[in-house]
Amino acid sequence: MYKKISLMILAAAITMVIFNSCEKGTEPEELQPGRRDYTWTIDTINPGPTYRTYGFNLWGAAPNDLWMVGGADTRSHPIWHYDGKEWSNVILDEFITGAGIVGFASDDVWMGTTNSSIWHYDGDSWSKFGEYKYKDYDRITIQSMHGINRNEIYGVGFADKFDGSRMTRILMKYNGTEWNFIDIPELEEYFSRVKVNKVNNDIYIISNRRNSPDHYYHLYIVENDSLVKITSSDDYISFADIDGEIFPIVGKTINKYEKNKLIPIIDLEGTDFKSRAWGRSKIDFITVNVGSELGHYNGSNLINIVNVQAAIGEAVVFEKDIFIHGKEYNNFLDIIIHGKLK
Repeated sequence: MYKKISLMILAAAITMVIFNSCEKGTEPEELQPGRRDYTWTIDTINPGPTYRTYGFNLWGAAPNDLWMVGGADTRSHPIWHYDGKEWSNVILDEFITGAGIVGFASDDVWMGTTNSSIWHYDGDSWSKFGEYKYKDYDRITIQSMHGINRNEIYGVGFADKFDGSRMTRILMKYNGTEWNFIDIPELEEYFSRVKVNKVNNDIYIISNRRNSPDHYYHLYIVENDSLVKITSSDDYISFADIDGEIFPIVGKTINKYEKNKLIPIIDLEGTDFKSRAWGRSKIDFITVNVGSELGHYNGSNLINIVNVQAAIGEAVVFEKDIFIHGKEYNNFLDIIIHGKLK
């Protein structure tokens, strides 16, 4: 009897050791506050003394493989590529204005335009994938593109008439083979941003509505190819992209969307925070602050880390690098702000 009880105690002890070991092994690694020891440099996108570029968006596969797209005075200057050393213009077969851009590898990049067309880069060259017309509107503009895999990509923007008499929002989806419009009710607003959350595949859209009876900014989620409004606000709505996890920002509050509502997770009231955030974790991200400042949040506080004297656009974050597009206030040249951890 004594041996049997001893064996049972021994077995229980072994079980507890194994259980505790497994439990410890599955504990998430504790996040460390983000570093702030960046070296900052600025590259100027300069097409020459008599020409202008009008950069709109930025995407990159690696610190030595980035694209800036936008408009320009000539066919030669809307598209620019960075190879890790310098920015050079890439000339397409047509005169286009690039707007939305997203990629999944250096040889799989998509670009939407203001010219009703979608282009694809295969690692060697850009080619027009197709031209798209929405109902009886004259053209479409695809302002933003995003997805978490190459077989499910979303594009948003608006369709309008050349004479300015009518416009409506648009939502497009790529299924791995072709781009199609998702049928949504017409409304005089334009979709400015789309983001797909890699954690749960939620699809968020920000809109700007000029003739809204209540608020100017609106936040939607796409559910079963239908739009569901999450919230509306007079405060600026933007996104925090934290290592692919998307957090809607309303005013100075970063939120998590859960159970059909926004749940505040980081309150930046009382700081210089203005809008948007990009980072590696919830305690390591770069922000756009008031006064042309870039800020950094490390879990304890938000501080200004560099003044850029430019209107700040989109950003791309890598392990030790961050690239941010801007438009200079004084010379109106496009710049790429590069922060590199020491």
